[in-house]
Amino acid sequence: MKNIIFFIRCNLSFMYKLVTLCSIKYFRREWVLSRVACLGNDVLKELEIKIPVINIQKGRSDIFTDWSSNRPTPKVSCIQKFMARKDIIPLLFQQKLANRIFELNKPEFVILDSYSELTDQKFMHTLEQWSFYANYGDVNFNHPKIWSQFDCVGLMPKELIEDSYSRLFTKIRENFGCIPIIFIHYPKNLENRAKFIDRADSISASILKLKERFEPFYNIHVDENIVEHHQCDDFPYHYNKKTYNNIILQILKLDFFDKYLKK
Repeated sequence: MKNIIFFIRCNLSFMYKLVTLCSIKYFRREWVLSRVACLGNDVLKELEIKIPVINIQKGRSDIFTDWSSNRPTPKVSCIQKFMARKDIIPLLFQQKLANRIFELNKPEFVILDSYSELTDQKFMHTLEQWSFYANYGDVNFNHPKIWSQFDCVGLMPKELIEDSYSRLFTKIRENFGCIPIIFIHYPKNLENRAKFIDRADSISASILKLKERFEPFYNIHVDENIVEHHQCDDFPYHYNKKTYNNIILQILKLDFFDKYLKK
């Protein structure tokens, strides 16, 4: 019963987001497009932006470029029973918004962090060919029916990261013009797995190579000398207060940003 109630609440929240998108589209309201995970979310929370922020947390860059407006989006009612972490279900609903974003008037700016290309895996429905994105640990692979319904396509291949970013930024420019793009890199110095350190380096190199083509583009790296674990856990992507403050200060210095803050 609790799971049913939680799913209904997630669905209602999704419906509210659809109403917000319609309001933005038809009344041409100011808004911000974000694709951020916990790091970027916490930064945005501290910044207190005064206009609506539409976030697609697990919107890996290929969602926006590979999903056309008529391609089926994730069927969350089909996925939810396979999720080991129920708190990921709202993020699956967010993914249903990805093919609607480019129907809207232009956002004031776009803000992304690197987590999705770093860790999110693609899972595809074997018969209907729609997909969703999640971390491997978010999914219950012990469920007896999961492998008959889904294939794990996996992480974005490292050699495709630069091209995927290029296609995403090109689409942003073609649809929204020269709006600012802010890109926040997750620090890697708490990570000890070689695969993810290597992926972080590939993301960093890709963004550095692309940024001049897509100006105004703000490439945000944390001063890794101040990065430590969050006081409450040792997860390598949860950080101490100084890490978040460092990013916030860098963003506050951007010449366009002040007018979007609550006074």
